[in-house]
Amino acid sequence: MLRRRIVFMKALILIITFVGTGMLTGCSKPAVSSLPKEPMKIKITAGPEQRAITYEILPNKWNKTVFDRADYRVVLSLKLHKGEVNQCYVAYKDGLWQLYDYKGNKLSQDKWEGIYKTNTPMGNEVNGLVAVKKNGVWGCVDQQGKVVITPNWDAISLNYYEEVEPYLRVEKNGKYGYLTYDGQTVLKPEYDMAVMDVLNGTLDVIFVRRGDEWGAVKVINNKAGEVDWTQKPRDEIQIGFMEQRYASQAQTVHDLLDPYEGKATTSVIHFFYEYYRKNGLELLYMPDFHDKNPDWDLLTKFAYTLSYDLRSTKQGEARSFLTTEEFDGIVKKYFEGITYTHRSSNWLTFSEGKYTPKGWSDHGFRCYYLSGIERTKDGNGGYRFKAKLIGYQFWEDDFMEGSNFLSPNMKALKNKAQEPQYQGKTSREILPELMIGDPTQIFSPAVEHTIEFTIENPRGDIYLKYLSASRKELNN
Repeated sequence: MLRRRIVFMKALILIITFVGTGMLTGCSKPAVSSLPKEPMKIKITAGPEQRAITYEILPNKWNKTVFDRADYRVVLSLKLHKGEVNQCYVAYKDGLWQLYDYKGNKLSQDKWEGIYKTNTPMGNEVNGLVAVKKNGVWGCVDQQGKVVITPNWDAISLNYYEEVEPYLRVEKNGKYGYLTYDGQTVLKPEYDMAVMDVLNGTLDVIFVRRGDEWGAVKVINNKAGEVDWTQKPRDEIQIGFMEQRYASQAQTVHDLLDPYEGKATTSVIHFFYEYYRKNGLELLYMPDFHDKNPDWDLLTKFAYTLSYDLRSTKQGEARSFLTTEEFDGIVKKYFEGITYTHRSSNWLTFSEGKYTPKGWSDHGFRCYYLSGIERTKDGNGGYRFKAKLIGYQFWEDDFMEGSNFLSPNMKALKNKAQEPQYQGKTSREILPELMIGDPTQIFSPAVEHTIEFTIENPRGDIYLKYLSASRKELNN
């Protein structure tokens, strides 16, 4: 269901962005009886010289372009649908749009910076509102060009199942709410997300999200009530509209946690690349362990390295020591069932309830490629995973402009960048594309990690809890 909903959301809105002196396209539908039985002429004033141009439209030419020239392009999009045919058009001239009837008469004097309408997933025309943009914000007009929602919104989500979708979602300053079709406020735009599940729920409930928390609002007489934070939408809704911390997070959560999935899709590979680009120190200092406690030296180094946010001050600096409570919190978050006694290690000194580093330095970074993943049930209704990741070493100067001290993998990246398909892209833009493909054909691997883990907080600030880990240094 989620995959189908995500596909539906893509490219359902026909956004008119043609750049030229003029353009016409259909947008509403009269009865079949109004179709001309004889040739009909439409006169439009257009072009840089404002010439009055007459177009002759034959009854059997409704679906075809009838005029095309350098100074003025007209596209009549008159699609037969349910026994009707479009009757009004939008014309683009001097950077603005205006609405015309099917005879070429202006429906209003309003001029718009942008205009769009929506089609159903099957490509059928929708007879509802048309979104229009003025002074950088959006509103709506009806099929006769009358303004019904005054432009005031950063975005308006038009519906394509108007018969069952009672309200319009709007966005203002990054927050979401709902309006009626005549512009009355149903739900104020105060939420990080707002969504209705009309095809699988009721017509009087709006689900809202603040941060990672979902709730439900009952609508009575077109007015939203208080939020019931105990009522949640379906998992598909929560996943599809969650706040993503990483690229492809929503699709990855679906692909790995859906009962019928669990495979290393492109989205999953992309997610693991992005996750370890941000959290690469997790693997760099990951201690080997399996059915036993991890190596103490590496465990203390792991905990201290991942404690930067805990140790950071409001001024952006970080104190040097790590408390035992903070140490315990990190170990509990990332590991399952580990026991230990607080003490010093080769990397940190423990004294008076605090860990203080003895000093070390990290050079360069690694990019990781997910080469395989397996899923099994954990006995508690969830899943555990076993994955192999290949790490590729880069040096700290690799992305410094003008640097001649480059790693072998960076040299390979720069050679790849010379190929025609990568022209105009930077090395930082090309690297993710190569890592999501098959990087072993381009880069030299440095290490192979095998990890077992569970996925924690998948709809929010997602992270992995490690059940076992091992690494194999590679000679390449």
